[in-house]
Amino acid sequence: MAAKVFNLTITSDLRQYPYKKRYPTSMTLQELKELLQLVVGSSTECMRTELYDKDGKFVSSLTDDQTTLENLGVTDRTPTCTLLYNPISYGNVTTVGKYMISEEKYDERKDSLRAWKRREGLKIKYDALAATENEAKQFKVGDRCTVYVSNEQKRRYIPHRTN
Repeated sequence: MAAKVFNLTITSDLRQYPYKKRYPTSMTLQELKELLQLVVGSSTECMRTELYDKDGKFVSSLTDDQTTLENLGVTDRTPTCTLLYNPISYGNVTTVGKYMISEEKYDERKDSLRAWKRREGLKIKYDALAATENEAKQFKVGDRCTVYVSNEQKRRYIPHRTN
C-alpha cells in the first residue's frame, strides 16, 4: 500500500509566493522543518509553524517537533502551513540601524559616487565645450561653409557669431 501524503501550501513571511509541496503523513515536524530549510532558506531553530484552513483561519500552532504530521492534525482539509521567523530575520530591516551622513560631509568626501560624477562629468563637459569653442574660433563671419541640418535647407555661409 502506498504511503499517505498531504498536499501542503507553504507560505513564509520572507517569500512573496507560496510553495505547493507533498509530504508523507508519517513525517515528523522536525523532518518537515529540515526539508523546508532547503526551500525557504531559514534555519529550523528560527521557524515557527502554524496551520491555517482553506479560508485562511488559524487552526493550530505546531510546536512538538517529534510528533508526526498526522498526529499534529495536519490533513488535506488544513492545507496551509505557514512559517514565521524570529523578529531578528533577514527580511526585517526596520531594526537595523542606518548610517547617516550630512550633505556637507558627503560633499567633502573624495571617494563618493557624487565626487566621481562631479570629476568625470565636469571634465567631459569642459572638454566638449572647449573643443567646440576652439573649432568655432577658426571661422569668421561671412566665410563660406555648408551646414546640414535635418529637415532644413542647406546653409552656405556664417551669418553671425553668437557670444
